[in-house]
Amino acid sequence: MLGVLVYNASDVQGRTSTAKLSDVDVIAVALFLTSVVPLLLGLSLAGSLYRWSDWQVIVPIASGGFFLLLLIGKEVIPFGDRLPFRSGGASTKPLLGLKLLRGLHGVTTFGGALFLGILVSRLPDLTDTLPDRVQMYGLLFFLPIYYMVIKEHSALATGLFLLPQTLMMAPCAGVVLVLVRVFSLSHHWTVLLSWLCTTCGIGLLALLGADRSATSDVLLNLLSGFGIGALLPALALSARDCTKHTDTREAPMVLLFMRYLGSASGLVIVGLVFQRVLRHNLGSTKFWNEADEMTKYATTLMYSIREMSTSQDKQILIGATEKTLRTIWLALATGSFVALLLNCIIAVKSLRQTRSSRNEAPRPITEDASQRPPVLETADLELDYLRVKEGYLKAYL
Repeated sequence: MLGVLVYNASDVQGRTSTAKLSDVDVIAVALFLTSVVPLLLGLSLAGSLYRWSDWQVIVPIASGGFFLLLLIGKEVIPFGDRLPFRSGGASTKPLLGLKLLRGLHGVTTFGGALFLGILVSRLPDLTDTLPDRVQMYGLLFFLPIYYMVIKEHSALATGLFLLPQTLMMAPCAGVVLVLVRVFSLSHHWTVLLSWLCTTCGIGLLALLGADRSATSDVLLNLLSGFGIGALLPALALSARDCTKHTDTREAPMVLLFMRYLGSASGLVIVGLVFQRVLRHNLGSTKFWNEADEMTKYATTLMYSIREMSTSQDKQILIGATEKTLRTIWLALATGSFVALLLNCIIAVKSLRQTRSSRNEAPRPITEDASQRPPVLETADLELDYLRVKEGYLKAYL
């Protein structure tokens, strides 16, 4: 994927395929693969197959972190020309564009894209049990678990209940473009509005429960769908301000990369949090002795609960799952609230800069008094004229 992005970004007219392929930084791609893959592998194995203190978890995480530090240093520090195995005509542009993350604006924009990737990502373990024509996505993580396990809906009904999330994205993106293009609203305020709707919408998901009606489920999902749909174009517009002195094609690449990175890492990180919270909730029930073994494969446990017959044990497991999902949504709402606060700071700074630029009046051009030519008064001119005339009269007489 990284090679395709770099290859397409260097699509300059008149360049051959060999010249464009020389722009691919092989060392940076190798460092990226040897850093992200071990990190995700170690996090996915921790707590399920191995303990956190086992070497099967420590070695991948430590090696991935080391190569990640090397990649960050290579991207930020301009020493790429002195590295070996580099073509003499290769481009010196960084692979990931981490220099765009400098400053609060860059960190907030591209960090928001990373968090957005965490919110909208595919949930493969449960979707594999669905029919081939039904594409289920883990919007806001584990919403399908709520509908299929807690509410005991079918796969088709679950897809219908997710329509408030999926169908709201395209119209909301159009609303943001209309606000910016037609009404000349600053993109800072559109990003702020999007994060506000996303934070409140995810917080409302914590009100979902087994006793809620279908109408309540749909209404509680609308606001989060609007916020996520508005974030997609709002973050893209905000990313343009980070490329004032760089290539304009670099910002969309970094934005897209951060979204995919959030989708890949979010499934592992938030899934790990879900597993640990579920284990903690089961520890206070009759299954406390079996909590560690039951939560090793959390998604398999969810499928088993769905297939269980109605009993007291099933109600206990459903209650623990519902409590766990509520904790996950509150944690995601907290992350969205942090992004909202950072964007509030950026919006206030932008407003102050706009006001200060409007209040600055042009300074009048002043002349140096010493450089002005001497100005004679009218009385002095008349006196000199009378003296000259008197002198002529005396000489004549």
